[in-house]
Amino acid sequence: MFCETCVREHPEICGEIYDDRGKARPPLVLVLAPQAAARDELGPSAVRNRKLLATLLILCSVLLFWWDWRTGGRLVLPMFLGIAMILAALRILHMNLARTERATSEQQRIQAHLAREREQSSR
Repeated sequence: MFCETCVREHPEICGEIYDDRGKARPPLVLVLAPQAAARDELGPSAVRNRKLLATLLILCSVLLFWWDWRTGGRLVLPMFLGIAMILAALRILHMNLARTERATSEQQRIQAHLAREREQSSR
């Protein structure tokens, strides 16, 4: 609660909540102001925009492959650009996996921390 209050009062900062080991491990939770979360490269709008861009690149590459096929494969540039667009789309989609991986690892760290706290309190 303290961290969320500080971030609300000062949106230019972000809050990191660590477990008892401190900065030896990644933070359990990262608290961002809503404005900063919207600009986050792993935020939902950025992920949606990258999916849209990857889809457009794939569609354009299909058109380039079709154009090359229609000319009998005599043109080199459409095939080259089509392959480059497919590779760029795959790279963009791979970047989107980082958001899922970050959320999963954050949940695993929180669950492990809660399990350790329950274990220590039961002793």
